[in-house]
Amino acid sequence: MVEPGLADNGMVREPLTAVRRLGRRTPAWPIRRGIAPAVRVWLFIGVLATLAVALYVGVVRHLPPPEGPLTLPLVVMAVAFYVIEIKVVHLHFRRGAHSFSLSEVPLVIGLFFATPGDIVLAHALAGGAALLIHRRQKPMKLAFNVATFGLGTGLAVALFGMLAPGGEFGPVQAAAAILAVLASNFFGMVSVTTVISLSEGRPRYTKMRQMALMSTVVAVTNVSLALLAVALVIADVRAIWLLTIPMAMLFLGYRSYLAEYQQHEMLELLYESSRIIQRSPELDSALVALLEHTRLMFRAERAEIRLYPKSEGGGVLTTSVGPDGETMVMQPQEGEQTEWLRSRLVKEGKALIVPHQEEGEEEQAPFSLRGAMVAPLHDDAGPIGVMLVGCRLGALTSFTLDDLQLFETVANHASTALENGQLERSLAQLSSLKEELRFQAYHDPLTGLANRALFIEQVDRQLSDQPDELPVVLFVDVDDFKMVNDSFGHGTGDALLIEIGQRLRGCVRNDDMAARLGGDEFGILLVDDARLSRAHAISERIITALKTPFAIGGKELRVGASIGIAASTGAVEAPQELLRNADVAMYMAKARGKGQAAVFEPAMHATMIQRHDLGAALHRAVGRDEFLLRFQPVVSLAEGVTVGAEALIRWRHPVRGVVAPADFIGVAEESDVILPIGRWVLVEACREARRWDPARGAAPWVSVNLSARQVQQDSFLADVGAALEVSGLPPDRLVLEVTETLMMQDPEGSAEKFAALKRMGVRTAIDDFGTGYSSLSYLRKFPVDMIKIARDFVDVADEDDWAFAHAIVSLGQRLGLKIVAEGVERAAQADRLQLMGCDYAQGYLFARPLQAGAMLRRVAAEVGASRPVARVPLRPRLASLPDVIGA
Repeated sequence: MVEPGLADNGMVREPLTAVRRLGRRTPAWPIRRGIAPAVRVWLFIGVLATLAVALYVGVVRHLPPPEGPLTLPLVVMAVAFYVIEIKVVHLHFRRGAHSFSLSEVPLVIGLFFATPGDIVLAHALAGGAALLIHRRQKPMKLAFNVATFGLGTGLAVALFGMLAPGGEFGPVQAAAAILAVLASNFFGMVSVTTVISLSEGRPRYTKMRQMALMSTVVAVTNVSLALLAVALVIADVRAIWLLTIPMAMLFLGYRSYLAEYQQHEMLELLYESSRIIQRSPELDSALVALLEHTRLMFRAERAEIRLYPKSEGGGVLTTSVGPDGETMVMQPQEGEQTEWLRSRLVKEGKALIVPHQEEGEEEQAPFSLRGAMVAPLHDDAGPIGVMLVGCRLGALTSFTLDDLQLFETVANHASTALENGQLERSLAQLSSLKEELRFQAYHDPLTGLANRALFIEQVDRQLSDQPDELPVVLFVDVDDFKMVNDSFGHGTGDALLIEIGQRLRGCVRNDDMAARLGGDEFGILLVDDARLSRAHAISERIITALKTPFAIGGKELRVGASIGIAASTGAVEAPQELLRNADVAMYMAKARGKGQAAVFEPAMHATMIQRHDLGAALHRAVGRDEFLLRFQPVVSLAEGVTVGAEALIRWRHPVRGVVAPADFIGVAEESDVILPIGRWVLVEACREARRWDPARGAAPWVSVNLSARQVQQDSFLADVGAALEVSGLPPDRLVLEVTETLMMQDPEGSAEKFAALKRMGVRTAIDDFGTGYSSLSYLRKFPVDMIKIARDFVDVADEDDWAFAHAIVSLGQRLGLKIVAEGVERAAQADRLQLMGCDYAQGYLFARPLQAGAMLRRVAAEVGASRPVARVPLRPRLASLPDVIGA
């Protein structure tokens, strides 16, 4: 029968080298991702063992003993199975090996002359003992075989008992025996294939077709011989010895046939290896094909060829083929394995099987090489490399001397191919690989630009050469890139960086160097005169180029650039110092309003230190509750009454006094401190506005400016809701102001959040309308309620300049929006705005920003009498605000 032998499929073997995967693979089973291969196999073995025990206890034990002329005891059956399992014949099917034995003979004889339970116990216990003692199988394989013996034999016994419940020996009983054995045989094939599939993580049932025909022929032959023995025993038990010669001849016939079959197969494989080398025009493809063929020939998991360098300092070129298409082609490698192989092959002078353990040897072979076959590759000048195969698969997990002799022949064929001029081309590839590796080491993999290492190296070279023109570094930082990355994901961010890199290339000459320094930071290296005319011109080109919208993934993205310029002073400088100076200048350009370029000046260092100290102080201010609000009233131009107020933050600095937002908001927006500050402003503004409820008439609303970082947060809508809840302010009395720039950076996301605010009852306004990106095409997408005219369109002297304000008012009226004019300081401005139809205005003409108490008194005075003050929660401390609003 086909002995169910668990093939060693490399579940616990280490790969000889790291490889990259090429080609198509058989789809993996989903279970593969969650459970280790060895665990899956043990679980399957457990299922088989459980079924075997259940079948034995529930069915086999209750079957009646046979009614024959004799009854064979358990010991006799055990001895028979033990002897049979010692001598088996192995047939290899590519990556697996299956064992054929005469175990059908004692099984069929037992069906007619032994107790059913004794048959199962004898095969499981005696067969397992033979595998353990004589074939030294590992625990997993031994457990699998014993479980399969028990369940397969139990199935045969149970099926025979159902088909031939009793009676004299005849055709019915013979047919029942044949069917029972074939069923057991089929179960063995299925169990072997299943366990291989579980260990590899993908189905391997196509292999069953390879062994089915041979196993069926063997099974029927063995059963026929056994039935003949049964007939002889029934006729005359003394004639049983006549079967010893046919059984021995049958066994030897199996071995002879399979030996001839495998020898023929090996010769075909050897001829095929020669044809592979001859018909492959390129060395790399020839080696890959030869290694894959060699791996299958010797039923190994991995095959490799390592070529030694022609010159000193070169790397060993390794080509390897592993399971499931894992391939590495001509990759430079060194390591413990290569050095051990060199020294050992020089010592031996011929092919060898690496021993698993050598007594008396000081230097043991690397673990991943043990048990592998290795052979030298050589030409007329001497050794040129080594070929090896390792991780033997199948029931026979060790290579034999016959395998080694055949492998040495294959290695000689490979040496001939390398000697015929192809090796020179492969070594030439090493130079190309080195250049490729150098390119990868000095260039950014995303944009293809130079990376920081190459950029600094070139800056250092320019500084060392001391040319007539000065080396100049431009430090380019992409404005608002983080918003794009956070809003649309890193995939969109990467695509944007690639486009930015291409535009930067178009802004510089071939002699200049453009590099990506990291993240959204880029560098430009050029030479210029003391006036830095080229540096300024390139900076303007870059700013203009990056201001043009980018079309990425069907979206229109807008960013900008802030640029720092630093020139060498002519003295000896370190490249890092020049880069740092450009970085400092870039931060100063960004602090002045983004989209600008600034030239480094020594005084900027002190400014940067101050900004750093300011940032640290802001973090401390969050915990010390050092912020306060001022409120600038918004009045109705038609009625002259206060309809709302804009909340303006101030910093009550312990040393500098009250600090205006222009002096610290920029620094806050560069860090996460803007988030707790923004949440505090929301809650405090709502809390104060709740106190403005008049005794009669409409209550004024409060408007709060939002930063881009706030709107980006996933918790933004929850923060707004929490501010309304903790203050008790009705949603329609809160107006949130955003800029056009914020809307254009993420129009889809902003529109969704504005719609959600609308559903909450909160109103929204566009601040400084007309000064940012053109957003008229998006205005109808945003459910805004107000437009605020910037001061620049109100504080004008020329009559024609009023056209901008008039156009904004007309647009707002057509869209049904309220219009608020900012920066109104003269009565003539207010009159002109009223004639245009502007609804509201704010500015020094009406009031400067007021403290909370003054704002409360102003509202009370406008209704002609004092009014009761609404009861509101205590003012929340800034440090504890996140806990209050659930952020």
